[in-house]
Amino acid sequence: MANKARGGRIITLLGLLAGAAVGAAVALVYTPHNGERNRENLSLWTRNRADDLNRKVNNTVQEVKQQANLKVQDVRQQANLKVQDVKNKVTG
Repeated sequence: MANKARGGRIITLLGLLAGAAVGAAVALVYTPHNGERNRENLSLWTRNRADDLNRKVNNTVQEVKQQANLKVQDVRQQANLKVQDVKNKVTG
């Protein structure tokens, strides 16, 4: 049963990839621009997407660092309280 489902997903994925390839080929055939301009446009589009992705990744990394730092501070504070509690029990 699992193999049948996996096979269906693979066929669907192959169909989507084939459709994307056919769509890209048709777009290239019917584009009003020459190949050089298409390559420039594609290069610009790719750079912009890479910049966007890079920005999002950097923002996510910064957020994770901030959350981790807050958690570390919280754990340190809790540890210090426990240490103080133990010291008070030992001395007192």
